[in-house]
Amino acid sequence: MNSTVVLILASGSISSKLNFLRSRCPSPALIPVNTRPLAAYLIDFYAAQPGVQVRLVVNADVAEAVRAELGTAEGRYQLEVLQKTVSVVDSLTQAVAALPADSDVIVNLVTTIPTQLVERDEVLIAPEPSRTHHWSGVILTQGDQKPVFSFKTAPAGPSHAFIGVFRTGLAPLQNALAAASQEKDLLAVIQALDVPLRYTPSEWIDCGHETNYYEAKAKLISSRSFNRVQVSLETGVLRKSSQHEDKLSREIDFIQMLPPAIGVYFPRVLARRAPAAEVPGFLELEFYGYPTVAEYYLYWDLSSDNWRRLFSRLAGVLRRFKAFPYSISQAAFEEFHLQKAAHRVAQFLRSLDPELRATLEGEITVNGKLLRPFSALTSELATRLAGMYRDQDSCVMHGDFCFNNILYDVPSGIVRLIDPRGSFGERCVGIYGDQKYDLAKLEHSAVHGYDFLVNGLFTLKKSGRTFDYSVATRECAPLVAQLSREVVSDLGHDPAEISLLTSLLFLSMTPLHAEDPARQLTMYAHGLRMLNEHLE
Repeated sequence: MNSTVVLILASGSISSKLNFLRSRCPSPALIPVNTRPLAAYLIDFYAAQPGVQVRLVVNADVAEAVRAELGTAEGRYQLEVLQKTVSVVDSLTQAVAALPADSDVIVNLVTTIPTQLVERDEVLIAPEPSRTHHWSGVILTQGDQKPVFSFKTAPAGPSHAFIGVFRTGLAPLQNALAAASQEKDLLAVIQALDVPLRYTPSEWIDCGHETNYYEAKAKLISSRSFNRVQVSLETGVLRKSSQHEDKLSREIDFIQMLPPAIGVYFPRVLARRAPAAEVPGFLELEFYGYPTVAEYYLYWDLSSDNWRRLFSRLAGVLRRFKAFPYSISQAAFEEFHLQKAAHRVAQFLRSLDPELRATLEGEITVNGKLLRPFSALTSELATRLAGMYRDQDSCVMHGDFCFNNILYDVPSGIVRLIDPRGSFGERCVGIYGDQKYDLAKLEHSAVHGYDFLVNGLFTLKKSGRTFDYSVATRECAPLVAQLSREVVSDLGHDPAEISLLTSLLFLSMTPLHAEDPARQLTMYAHGLRMLNEHLE
């Protein structure tokens, strides 16, 4: 039986194509798409197909960086390292050299995220013809006539773009590669294939051209809180649909209750519909195409000046929030911070198998330090939180002020905020809450590695009652952490209090990440270690 091998071609550099990204790494495999490297989307797609081997083809000079950034995909793909390549045709020629003779080969340029599994002797093309010099294409003909191939260097007219995905047998592919060995365009290999081919229109999620990059990002936007998110770039409208009316309603109410001086930071509500029977409700909002700060932090190479300007803008936003005070009772304060954490930790522990639950309910060793369990800390925690209540800290609160919910436009310095919480617990639904919570959310991204954890950039090892974990970092991390702590101090808050609340965030979010047990456990160990340190 033939083995099916996917070759994801990611050799070469993006330096001359997508230089507007200011990417940390020139490998096209690590082009940032929202908060994930591009290759991760392709590995996810093909690894889910039965009987398919996935091979990611990269140059030697970036191999270690790619391997590090795709850590959680380990075991689902094989890294093929090429020492030197001169073109995509050369890369493919080298990549097929070691394949078994009977291989069924799928070729996919890393810059195209697949939306359907290509079939044998099929070439995927864009649905609509266009006239451009940015890519090569296929001009479909009538009847049994062979198509006309339109190359970037010599366009033959409007054509369906070749999106960089095709499938064929190894023997005809090797013959075609030999015939096109002097060419640099992958379409020349298609042209040289001596087998009957089908040319199938397919949705094109293209991340390799500046003209399509932001459209691809919009297509891939997702949300944990809502069932479905759709973006229309033509109208600039984002639609969230969900059966959870309370989440929709709280976001709408939050935005509509904001004072005009603050409302400018949030998207406008354009339309809404409550869910009915089997029909989900929806919320339509103004869409902003700016990258999130999480994306900048993980994958862009911003200058120190740009980071300083960004945090200056964030401090300005929080100062505006503080200009609208509110009175929240101490009972509501303690319920939100303590009881929510206790409830979430209990929920997480109940979800575990009995052996692991028993382990976490006792003392454990994390990164070489013996830690008391959460249940042994609640009395001290309650005392510490009671001393942290100050009515003057209550004001307008976003409620999820982390990097992934902060949009930022580097050229203009404009900040926009998305996905507000809409409540400070059940006692205080609306726009007000404890500003320390917003600052803790900022710190869990800027100082304590939240965005690395949720994007799989961590390692965890467990042996009995011992847990060792590490979280990835970036060169800019010390500066980003310093700037975040300066915001805390400049707004008149105690950094130790913010760090304490940050530890509770990691403990509280564990039941929300059930789809990834390793991430859950790392978050719990991370938060418990921080909490033990603060209460010592």
